[in-house]
Amino acid sequence: MASPYNMAFACLDCHKSFKREFNLAEEYPVTLICPHCCGTVHNLGRHFKAPKRTDKKQWAKVGFLMEHGFFFQKSVMKQTQVSWFHIQKLWGKQKSL
Repeated sequence: MASPYNMAFACLDCHKSFKREFNLAEEYPVTLICPHCCGTVHNLGRHFKAPKRTDKKQWAKVGFLMEHGFFFQKSVMKQTQVSWFHIQKLWGKQKSL
């Protein structure tokens, strides 16, 4: 029997995050409904630590990382392999636009 894991979810609309416990052998939700604003919350992995709600720059970075396939996991799945160098390079291009 697999043990449950706490997965971190974040809402980019209201800048809140929370954890939910799941048995990964049975389910792995990618998105849920935000209990605060009814928007979409995204599963960012077990090791996500949310920035302060008022820190708009850090939340922009979280959104950017999500858009480019970065999740806060210790192991990297083949379909989401993104190097930190690649993320920094893309972030620099976005800031210069």
